[in-house]
Amino acid sequence: MDTTLDATAQPRAQAALAGVQLLAAGYLGLSVVALLAALALRGQVPMVYAAAGGRVLSGVVVVILSRRAARGIRRAFQRLRIVSAIITVTVTPVLVMPRLPGWLKLEHAACGLLMLTVVLRVNSHRLRSAFATAVPGAADGTRQPGRHRQPRRRHDPTAALSGPGGRGGGPPKDQQLPLADSVPT
Repeated sequence: MDTTLDATAQPRAQAALAGVQLLAAGYLGLSVVALLAALALRGQVPMVYAAAGGRVLSGVVVVILSRRAARGIRRAFQRLRIVSAIITVTVTPVLVMPRLPGWLKLEHAACGLLMLTVVLRVNSHRLRSAFATAVPGAADGTRQPGRHRQPRRRHDPTAALSGPGGRGGGPPKDQQLPLADSVPT
């Protein structure tokens, strides 16, 4: 079940999510600049390209999740919380790796600070409580508030052999077939 945030009822949450979107766009922009710099400086260690390319891919994911979260999609908000925390943790090993150029370590440190800010914002009480009170339904409001998806029924293989609507075509359980000796001739 996907839930949405009511944007009109939570203007402060929407403002915080707009800030998260700006931080995510800055993270992606800085990552793209680092990748272009790595490509321009051709004689780099292969790890430079992998590190810069990985930042661009993670930046795209963060931007997509932040936009979806700003539209009020709860699952995107939850995923943004997880992904931004993972990205923040992955900055540290890159900073201590030998053979990486100083400019790339500086870029990773800046990206780490941007992601740390995203982590602090998306884990704030204001945003967590805003999404905790989100209404069930799609982001475009196609589902009615308070209407939840019905639990999935388990498949019963014997139901097809007997019972109304079964594939076996057998008679319903509550009806009896006429006996052969009671049929008028």
